[in-house]
Amino acid sequence: MRSASLPPARAPASRSRSRRVDGCLRASLAGASLLVALLTAVSPVRAQFLRGTLSERETATPDDPTRTLPRTPTPSVNVAPDLLGLGETVSPLDPAALPKDGTDAAAATADPATPDLTRTGTVDPRATAGRGSTARRGTATTRTATPAPGTRVAPVAPTAPPEETGRVMPTAAIRSAPPDPDGATAEEAVKEDAAYAPLGLRVGGMTWRPAIEIGVGGKSNVDSAHGGRSSSAVSIEPELIGRSDWSRHALEVSLRGGLLAYPNAPDQSRKQYAAEVRGRIEIGDLTRLDLAAGWARQRETTSVTETATAGDGTDRESKTLSVGLTREVGAIGLTLRGEMARSDYFLNGTLDAGAVDPSIQNNTRWTAAFRTTLGPTRTIAPFVEVQTGIRRYDAGLVYGLRRDGDGAAAKIGVAIDTGPTLRGEISTGWGFEKPAETSLSTLSGWLVDGNLTWSPSRLVVVKTKIKTSFEPTTNAGSPGSIARAWTIDVDWALRRDLTASLGGGWDTKHYFGIDVDERTAALSAGLTYKFDRTFQTFVRAKFEHVTASNAPTYDVGTVMTGVRIQR
Repeated sequence: MRSASLPPARAPASRSRSRRVDGCLRASLAGASLLVALLTAVSPVRAQFLRGTLSERETATPDDPTRTLPRTPTPSVNVAPDLLGLGETVSPLDPAALPKDGTDAAAATADPATPDLTRTGTVDPRATAGRGSTARRGTATTRTATPAPGTRVAPVAPTAPPEETGRVMPTAAIRSAPPDPDGATAEEAVKEDAAYAPLGLRVGGMTWRPAIEIGVGGKSNVDSAHGGRSSSAVSIEPELIGRSDWSRHALEVSLRGGLLAYPNAPDQSRKQYAAEVRGRIEIGDLTRLDLAAGWARQRETTSVTETATAGDGTDRESKTLSVGLTREVGAIGLTLRGEMARSDYFLNGTLDAGAVDPSIQNNTRWTAAFRTTLGPTRTIAPFVEVQTGIRRYDAGLVYGLRRDGDGAAAKIGVAIDTGPTLRGEISTGWGFEKPAETSLSTLSGWLVDGNLTWSPSRLVVVKTKIKTSFEPTTNAGSPGSIARAWTIDVDWALRRDLTASLGGGWDTKHYFGIDVDERTAALSAGLTYKFDRTFQTFVRAKFEHVTASNAPTYDVGTVMTGVRIQR
């Protein structure tokens, strides 16, 4: 009886325990489902965060992977939300980096589009070997893969190829960005401009571009003096420019010549020549050597103040040599530079009464400079420069006085390289040159030097040049002058084959000791029509107004038209 009554008493407890176990299982399954749903919702947000983090990283420069520059913001490219956005670092063999079934259904059903690599400068990921192929750089190995068939690949921002950076290019499907209405016009402009660019002659690692200009016209005042003669003019100006395309070092050669003949005033006809060689030698990753040498001979601009300008004028022959060593130390660039400038003056014709042989100005100037640049690899790099120099004349005494002098200068400036938009540098400061003869005044003044090229659009290019220098003189009682030259030239492409030019200039010269000033204001304009990349025709006009504190003013007008032939 006791054993028969036990089962009915235990049955309710067993059923209660079974119901509790089932409840726990259902709760666990519900919690797991909620966790999966939460992870699914958070994944795109996390991927977007990772993409934003990577976009702020620095990337190695193509010419030197050890140096880094701020990564250029990429254009707006829409990435499919089902991607991780880590195509640059995640192996394409990872299933998470490959497109899932049904991704971008519209693109999958459309014909596959091939990116126009000539417009983007990027490498088509599909051009690599089959999935799982490798590309080596040094000892590092990266894997590349082709996207799934039928996927659409949009052009990406120009970056260094995988062989140079060791980073894997995105291979998953990317939706194309909305069309840019100005983009097509910009690309067409580049192609049309290339149609008129000279091809040059390829010799080894150098590209040579020969050219010659032939012009005819007239000049209203060939004597550059009050009441001067007018004459027709004929000019021939050949040139040869050579530039290297070496991967590490650089070399540039420039040869120019010119003949300007005045049939109605043959005594004022002139020849001019110029040759310049510039080079850069990379010494390791952080050090470079800059070399430059030049030679030029041309007629001096007539000055009403110089007593040696009587007769047929003066030719000046210049020889220059420059050596600079630059070393990068962290975020600082240190440059030590030495320069030599030799000037010789030659008289044309015979001396007039009261004129002085211009050879008394023959001199040599040596300059040493030290520059410190902040962020030399950045697009905007401020710098500070100090200079010291000595000038020595061939003639020990000029008018019974020693004109040899010592000088110094200090300048601050900024070097800019924002690509084709703005390039160059500009500086300002103060300098002086003190003659050895205490009775002569000290040359001193505000210094401004610069050379900037600004292109606000593909159709407009603005070039600005500013130069300040201390110049010798033939005048008694004066140690020399300070000369400043400011020029600005604007080239505007009215069409791809037609360019309008407008320029202006302002030159000043102040003679110390005799308190004389000269000023020249100039305005120029021109049109250039390009038949093709070889033949061009041009018309140019220039007007100059010259004033001096010790002589009457005069004007000079010049008009020339001709052709340019280039290769």
